[in-house]
This record gives sequence, structure tokens and C-alpha cells, in this order.
Amino acid sequence: MNPVQEVLDRIETGSVASLVALLVGLSDDDKRAVARHLPAHLSERGRAGFEAERRVGELAPLYRLAGAACLSGVEQVASWLNRRELRWVEPEADATRVMSVLGNRSVEWRRDLAVRLVRRLRPTTGSTWRRVQALGYWDLAAALVIETDAEPPENDAFVSRWVLRTAERQRMNGGAPVLADDRLLEHMLPRLFQAQGVADGLDWNRWADSPTIIGELVALAGAGRVPRQTLLDGCASRFMAGGDAAEAGPFVALWRELKPEVAEIPVVDFVRLLPSASSPVVQLALEELHRAESAGALDEELFAEAVQALAYRPEKKNMAAAVKWIADASLSKGAVAVAALAAVFDVDTPSLRERAVRVAVKLAPHTAESGREAIREAASRLPADLRERVAAAFGGVDEVQSEPAATPTLTTTPLPALAPPIGSVAELAAELDKPLWPVDPARFERILAALVGLTHQDRDAVAAGLQSWWRANWRHPFEASAYVNGFAGFDENIGGLLSRCALAIVSPADSRELTAMLDGDSSRWPSSEPAPQRFVQRRFREVMSLFERGETIPVLLATPTSPTGHVEAATLLARMERLADTEPLESDFLQALLRLPRQIDPELVVRAEKLPSEAGRRLAACLRDGGLPDPVVTWELEAFDRPATYHRSL
Repeated sequence: MNPVQEVLDRIETGSVASLVALLVGLSDDDKRAVARHLPAHLSERGRAGFEAERRVGELAPLYRLAGAACLSGVEQVASWLNRRELRWVEPEADATRVMSVLGNRSVEWRRDLAVRLVRRLRPTTGSTWRRVQALGYWDLAAALVIETDAEPPENDAFVSRWVLRTAERQRMNGGAPVLADDRLLEHMLPRLFQAQGVADGLDWNRWADSPTIIGELVALAGAGRVPRQTLLDGCASRFMAGGDAAEAGPFVALWRELKPEVAEIPVVDFVRLLPSASSPVVQLALEELHRAESAGALDEELFAEAVQALAYRPEKKNMAAAVKWIADASLSKGAVAVAALAAVFDVDTPSLRERAVRVAVKLAPHTAESGREAIREAASRLPADLRERVAAAFGGVDEVQSEPAATPTLTTTPLPALAPPIGSVAELAAELDKPLWPVDPARFERILAALVGLTHQDRDAVAAGLQSWWRANWRHPFEASAYVNGFAGFDENIGGLLSRCALAIVSPADSRELTAMLDGDSSRWPSSEPAPQRFVQRRFREVMSLFERGETIPVLLATPTSPTGHVEAATLLARMERLADTEPLESDFLQALLRLPRQIDPELVVRAEKLPSEAGRRLAACLRDGGLPDPVVTWELEAFDRPATYHRSL
């Protein structure tokens, strides 16, 4: 048989074992023949429509095997394995399969492939769970690095995915440690403190009574398996590099669990952190500097620099910490740092300002002239009573004459304009690929309108265009129970409902299964959402139900035309005219009525009376009556006893 056709036939049967046996036995000439035909075959099949593209996705593991075995060049194989339509496979199983057909390649060839695959990794965004699902071919790249002893190139994505995969292994191993035998640990350890995107994986399992990477690193350091100084130096360098609180938090926890001795504290570095570091790092630095001071490792110059940095930070808790630190210091050390109190004189908290004045006055006899001048200058802006106390201790203080406050002019800020309607499937797919949190009603309305309008024009094109989104955001194979049991509020969150509307287009059978399971779940609590929110949810669900039935409509009625959320009456009429005698979705129709402005052009009533549908007659009657009546709003104040389980926050 023709080797090309035989390979394609084995791929189509879906048997990995059969295909591997064939590929291993092919001659070099047969592999070259397959390599010449395979890329063109895959591209042609991908253009054959939605069902053909979906079938390619199902057979992706076998196509990856065939390309890895038959393509000759390293870059060819790397590009083949990175093809969009072949990415969504179970990564660990895929790595094992592909490695089985690469055994006849030289070590140098496989090492080159490992480096290229590592370089191609890109950071992923979204929740930790979604990032684990999108680990891609990290497992294959890692397996090649381990097998060939390759030095992986610098790539934050490779490090962050190692962290996520390690955290997942910890969770799956039922609490047993995994790092001690990790053959990538030596490569990853120094990079752990440099790479971005590693923080959430470091203590991912902390709420599940499972070991965390941080906990294992501390244990390995205690056993001598990992150099303790490497961890301490890495944490310090991470703090010095800056970053937000979320990124720094796990490294702060690691530092604390290592319990460094005073001699191990980088005192100068920690002082230099204080002006700009995130809040968790500042708190840690402050604690460690206090320990260093108690041991005599913080001299007067560094002490003055530290309290100055704290006093000039915007957080009042840090200003208060600076004042207390100066107050508790010896007279000689406090006097060196007294100029830092000048920054606190301008704070708008009277008690903190008064305490700063009290500390300054106590230290006045011991303060050098440069510090006295700074205090006098800042005291000119103090209230009269405090200013007089400072003047008595530091000498004359000139009062600053404040300018009369200008009367503010009230201005209105125009609302941002609505984004233009989504005009193509590619634009719709790009919009859905962005995170659906935080909730943005205008954006959700825009996406929902595009789902309805574009699907009515060409449902197959929309389904094909959302394949990548579908594979990235939904389980494969689909498990409705995972969504019903694993996500609180999954059927109430508007972002989730919008995502389900798109699912109902791409995979209506999966959507129907999920809807039926959610509707039949008797254990679910009744919705606690307010009535207006439940109404919005109902509108999204009726669109979802429309798609699940395989039906479409030309347009939604309630999509806002103004950033205030209103729908122009003329636009609503034009949308109703597009529907002709087709009845609109009921909740969408009612939402459109609620969004009409209060003033209606009388000429539009005449136009509405010509609409042929039942909804058209209802709209005409509503417009004749001047729109929906204003709702009657009432309120009342209820008192209740504090529950016995209530604990006041300290």
C-alpha cells in the first residue's frame, strides 16, 4: 500500500498503537513521502468546513505523531507541533506518545527541538485552573530537556508552567512530596525568583491541606537538598526587583518560613526597599529591620534612612510606624532621624499629627540644626496650637498664609461612547478570548448582539471561528457535571451565561446537556439575586435556548444605542421592522420597552401601528400611552439583632 495513504488511514482509525507501530517501521524514503504530503493534507482538511475541522481536532494526537516521526527538520517539527489546530491535546499523554517516535533521532537533534519548543512557549492569562488546562506542549518540552540534559533557554513561560505542573502533581499525589525527585529543580530554582507569573502556583494548594511548593522548598533546605542561602538570596533579589503585592506574597511567605537568623538579613537592601516596595514586602522589611536593630545591626544612618522612607510613604499605617519607631529609639538615634517627622506634620489625621509634634518636641534639645530647620519649615503649616508648641522647642516658626479656597465649578463628565457593533466572526472571537471579568454590561450587550446577528447570517462560520475559544474555555471531552458541581453560581453569573450562549452555537449538544443537568439539579438553592438581575439572566437564557434549538433571529431588540443604556425608539422600530412578522424573544422585547426614553416622537406611533406581529401591536400601544409607567419605589428600614456568631473585626 502507498505509505502516505496507509499513514492517513491509521490516523483516521484513531488507534495510537497502530499508528506508532507503522511509523516506527517506515523507511526514510517513506517518511519523506509522508512529510511532503502531510502539511498540505491537513490544511486542505481544515478548510473543508466545521465538521472537518472538528474531526481534525479529535485526531490531533495522531497528526502530531505522524509529523513528529516523518518531518525531518527540527524547525519543521517544532512548527508542526505548534500548529493551532493540533495544540489541544492532553499534554502529559501527548508528551509520552511523541517521545516514543523520536527515539531514533540524535541527541543533538532532540536537544535542539527541546530548546525551540521552550522558546515558543508563551505566557497564558486567566484563572489558575484555566492556565493549567492551557499548559500546551510544556510537558513535551520538559521531557526533551530532561532526556537530553539540555539547558533550557530563559523563558518566563517555561518556569511558570513548571510551577503550575508541580503544584498540580502535588495535588494529585495526595500530599506526597514531589520536588525532591524533580529533575528540573536545579534548572528552575534560580529562575523561580526572576520569572513573572509564578506566584499563584507557588502556594496554590494552601487551602487544600496539601503541600505547597513553598513548603517543600523549606523542607528541602532543611534537609540540605536545596541550598538555604540560594532561597534567601532569591527572595531578597525578588523583593528588590519590585512588583505588586500578589507577585511578592509567596516569596514573603517563603522568607518567613525559612526563619532567617539576624546575620542573614540583608539590612541595607531591606532599608532601600521601604520607599517603593509593595505593602507585604514593606511589612516584612520593617519586621526584619526591627530584629536587626535589636541585635545592634542597624546603625544611625540606616535608621534615619529607614524612618524617612516610611514617613514619606502614602499609607498612614507606615507614617504611624515611622513615628513610633522614632519615639521608641534612643535619644541620640531619634534625634538623627527627627527630620522624618516633618512629613507627618501635613497628614490630615489630627492624632497622628499631634503625636509627631510631641515626639519632635521631646527630641528638640538633641537635634542638629539641619533637622531643626526641616521641622520649623514643616511646622509653618500646622494649626496654631501645634505650631506654638514646635516654636517653643525649635525657635520661631513663620505662619503660612493660606489662600482663600476657590469655589469649585460643577462640571459634568460626558459618558464614554459605546463601542461600534462587532462586524465579523474574527472580531467576535477576539472579544470572547478576553477575560469576561469584571462585569461590563455594555461589552456583554455588544457580544450578545453579535452572537445573535452573525449567527443568523452564517451559523457555520461563527461555529468554525469560535473553535479556538471553545477548546481553550471548555473541557474536552465535555463533562456537564464538572460545571454543575464545580462552579458556584455558574448559572447566575452573566459572564458565564454569555459564555454558554457561545457554547450553544459551537456545540449545541453539549449546551443542551448542561442546561438539562442544571435545570434538573434539585440540590441547588433558590436564586438570591434581586428581581432586575434575574430578568437579565432570563434574557440571556432565552438566547441560549434559541441556539440550542438550532434556531436564529436577525436581531436583538434591547441592545442599547446610548451609553446611558437607553434604546432609541426609532432604532427599536427599525429592529422590529427587520423581524417583520417574526415574534421577538419575550424577555428581549420587554427589556427594550424598559430601555425606551420617556419622550416619544408621535410620528413613531404611526409607524409602529404598521408592524404586522403581535409584539408590534403591543409596542404601538405602549408608545401611544407614552411608554411604560414610572415604577413605584418604596423603602423601609429594619432593625435586627446581631447574630451570636458575629465577631467584631479587630
